[in-house]
Amino acid sequence: MDYEIFVSYRRTDAKGNISGRDIARLLSKEFKLYGYKTFFDYSELKDNDFAQTIIPAIENCKIFILVLTKDSLVRCSNADDWVRQEIKTAIDNNVKIITVNPDNAFNGWPEQLPEEL
Repeated sequence: MDYEIFVSYRRTDAKGNISGRDIARLLSKEFKLYGYKTFFDYSELKDNDFAQTIIPAIENCKIFILVLTKDSLVRCSNADDWVRQEIKTAIDNNVKIITVNPDNAFNGWPEQLPEEL
């Protein structure tokens, strides 16, 4: 299925607390109410093979919503981090990226953020 909007977020913060999931879910529901085909992993993933589902969804979408919560990009220094892979896929496929800082808790771009991002 081709999606118009992909919603990316950090599930948990460094302490394991729920991070951007609830905001991402709310955004996804609102976009769907307006008729947009929206990818939100909790409602779209049917199995555990993220790469076979998530990467094509990003490659074929028009808009990539990045929910920025406190420390949401810190783990992007790890090559296997899913948020990093999602952002890179969006960049590589020239998908329009829109950042959302819902609670103003995002504390900036980490110094160790890879150059590719």
